[in-house]
Amino acid sequence: MDLSPAIRPRASPPGGHVHAADPHAAHRQAAQWGVRIAARSRERACPQVLERIGKEFPVEHKPLPPVEECPCPRACGRHCVELFDRRKADRRSGKERRSVERFENGHHDRRSGHDRRGKPAGLGLRSGVAIPIVASNQAPAGRRARPGAPRVMKRRAFLSTCAGFPLLWAVASRLRAQSVPIVGFLNSASATTYSFNAAAFLDGLREAGYVENQNVAIEYRWANNDYARLPALAVELVSRGVAVIAATGDIASARAAQSATMTIPIVFTVGSDPVPFGLVTSLSRPTGNATGVTLFSSTLMAKRLELLREVIPSERTVALLMNPDNVNYPVDLKAAQAAAEGFGRVTVVAEARNPGEIAGAFDTILRKRAGAVLVASDPMFLGQRDRVAALALENGLPVVAWTREFAEAGILLSYGTSIQWMYREAGGYVGRILRGAKPSDLPVIQPSKFDLVINLKTARALGLTVPTSLLLRADEVIR
Repeated sequence: MDLSPAIRPRASPPGGHVHAADPHAAHRQAAQWGVRIAARSRERACPQVLERIGKEFPVEHKPLPPVEECPCPRACGRHCVELFDRRKADRRSGKERRSVERFENGHHDRRSGHDRRGKPAGLGLRSGVAIPIVASNQAPAGRRARPGAPRVMKRRAFLSTCAGFPLLWAVASRLRAQSVPIVGFLNSASATTYSFNAAAFLDGLREAGYVENQNVAIEYRWANNDYARLPALAVELVSRGVAVIAATGDIASARAAQSATMTIPIVFTVGSDPVPFGLVTSLSRPTGNATGVTLFSSTLMAKRLELLREVIPSERTVALLMNPDNVNYPVDLKAAQAAAEGFGRVTVVAEARNPGEIAGAFDTILRKRAGAVLVASDPMFLGQRDRVAALALENGLPVVAWTREFAEAGILLSYGTSIQWMYREAGGYVGRILRGAKPSDLPVIQPSKFDLVINLKTARALGLTVPTSLLLRADEVIR
């Protein structure tokens, strides 16, 4: 065969493989016809393939001469002819260039495990960027692979798989979103002032196995101290398809939730006995779709007045700071008046419906010459505890309230159950309901521990001496 000087072969190495004198010319010629040769050793093609090349595509320079031994001795003959036919079809359809590129990037050094560019095998190189690929040295179906054959990338399969990832991710995300339950959180206060209670609620959920934004979603609805907004907010939660409603804004939020739905489970947090308000028929065996936690704050009015009397025994008039919009207003008022009468004290009422009226309520207290203040159970007062404490200190008034957060804010005394405990228990009940429990099977949780917290710093500022016997009974003394 007449060979061009540019591609005249050298002496054949062992195994019958030869190298072209000009490897670049051989490579260009191989790329032109789509002949499959080894990227590193520039092996020449099978004789039968070369014969078909010469017949189908006469060119100025003849292809590489045949080797003494075919590069694919186990699958010569028909396999090589079929390979050439596929190359010819690809060339006619404009796929030859892509086939050559796949061939260039796919072959590697069998001995070192690296391709001809020195990169680890299995990395396709395009525009200087390493692309992970799937490689295989398996022969076509029905044929045995030649031992030591170069690894050929299945780039199309890899790219097809990668192209499907966004769709699979979107489908998985939608299925995950559909499976995540939604909990409605309904509260009469504001997110700013009640964030500590919301955090305690999430702690209870977490202890039950549910973490916000992971396996449960929370829809928060805050009335911002406007009780009239609660019914509409409850209806809005029902329309969102929540699995449970946590009515954490005292009696008003629980009633709003019950008015909005008779089927969705409700977990309430209230300061009074829920039975007289129709939330449940029994504390031990609630019926319907509601259960929850109660502080029994109203029943402790007498105890708080007794503690106040120990600190200021000479004071005869006590002011009741109350929110008339609270559904629990009549119950708290009756309990406080009865307790004061038993101690020989007189009560006066100072009302505040929102934070803007608290200062006016203290003016009323001073005008009625009350010497001490009893704060009624209401979410709005708890959210405004810092302002209440500041006004009390400014006007020289000792105050007793119903949870420790008031004493921590600067009020003289607090007696009752931790409200954060109540929210944590409510979160736990919501988690149990999400796991399949029915509200009617969960008894209303009642407090078993009542903490007396005394703020000695406030007592000194007011010029009061707290009896030692009272300090010894305190669960916590803030100095």
